[in-house]
Amino acid sequence: MVFGSVSTGVANPAGADGLTFLVRVWDQAPFARHDRFVATVERVAGELGQAGLFTAEQRTAIVDGARRAEPDLRV
Repeated sequence: MVFGSVSTGVANPAGADGLTFLVRVWDQAPFARHDRFVATVERVAGELGQAGLFTAEQRTAIVDGARRAEPDLRV
């Protein structure tokens, strides 16, 4: 997955319902502030982690990538 120009090094898996991680995140847009975007990324990564789609290391990489992408995601 990539946020702006920041690659997380993690694939974009789909859950049992067929929705990918990124679809789940962007369905919550627009985000009033970057911290709300990061909170959504963290929540969705946690949900999919509990479903066995991400390891703890992958969740960390995803959330860190979302945080680092702030300059790229400014409107």
